[in-house]
Amino acid sequence: MDRGSLIEAWEGEPPEFPVEPWIHEGDIWLAADSRISMPTEHGRIPTTDAAMKILPITLRFFQEHEDGGPGMTPTYHSEIAFAWAGDTQPASATYQLATSYLKAMHGPAFEKFPTISDIADMIGRIGARYAGETERRFEAFVVGQTPHRTGNPPVQVFKFGCDEAGRLYGPREIDLSQPGSFHLLGSHKPEISAAIDGGFGGSIEYVPARAIKAVIAADAGSDIGGSIALARVSGGSVELYPGWRDPDDGLPRPYADEAIARIGEWRAGGIFG
Repeated sequence: MDRGSLIEAWEGEPPEFPVEPWIHEGDIWLAADSRISMPTEHGRIPTTDAAMKILPITLRFFQEHEDGGPGMTPTYHSEIAFAWAGDTQPASATYQLATSYLKAMHGPAFEKFPTISDIADMIGRIGARYAGETERRFEAFVVGQTPHRTGNPPVQVFKFGCDEAGRLYGPREIDLSQPGSFHLLGSHKPEISAAIDGGFGGSIEYVPARAIKAVIAADAGSDIGGSIALARVSGGSVELYPGWRDPDDGLPRPYADEAIARIGEWRAGGIFG
């Protein structure tokens, strides 16, 4: 999304500190609802409206010493985002194992870092294992930069799906480089796509998350609901903005106030201030 899009999204909700959530081009924004539902003989029923469907994963790589000495040297540290739709059990298990693996990856001294495509493939393999074991399906986005020693690679988006038989579909890269680009997971795709297309038809600065919030607020079905959450993936950072169902058309925004954003003389940085 560009600067104009995000100014519109935060319009009418000024924070106490001047923050700019529209800081750089190239960021990827994610939006999700918070409802989990389950099938019954009478259709799907909600089980909670408090789920997290966008989650950060820490990447930490360690490499052997160049001289062959004992121990490992930390060589890379960043974050990527994992966003999912579908059945909770395999998706949650996939996240838990992936985040445990990726925070402590060990490699030889001169080995190249894996790409974000390689990392998405690993997470997809984990997902396929748990989807097969639970006989339940889900799909997911993996969003982030390729690990690097120099430069600033673009943030990329990969999508994969896993079915009840444990088959993995993808990952494949999703191109969101063009203005008005978006991609959806989960149910209500035709309805949400039509709303987003209509919004962009009226203004290239339309915020797609508004279409998702409108479906949540309508509460017309049992599978989408609760509240909306946003996340920004910027470089090697994932920032999360929880929301709730409020009476106006606003979107979640960061809080950068004295009451909760400080620890003594330390204050929250990044997008928060």
